[in-house]
Amino acid sequence: MRDSSDLKGIHSAKTMVSGKRRSMPKVQSGSNYLDLYLLEKEKVRLLKELKRIENRREQIQYRLDEIDKEFEKDSKGQVTVKEKPKTVITEKKGQEKEWKKMNLSY
Repeated sequence: MRDSSDLKGIHSAKTMVSGKRRSMPKVQSGSNYLDLYLLEKEKVRLLKELKRIENRREQIQYRLDEIDKEFEKDSKGQVTVKEKPKTVITEKKGQEKEWKKMNLSY
């Protein structure tokens, strides 16, 4: 089944660097340094993003392990389901609830 996370979004959009587009013509002598600078910035950004993804993956794996342990624990013993207490609703016909009144002085 497809999920909303399977759809393409802003994360799949191309950037200026990945699209090989530039604001300066390539004939300028300083453009090589600009290219290297932009590539270095993108590399640093991608490494930070990779680190965040790895941390998030570890958190998800830890939570999945906890859930598996709970399943094992419940499968060994009897599974208990908490039931809501039954409430009896009684209607009092002909009686209206009186509003509380209080005076405000300004």
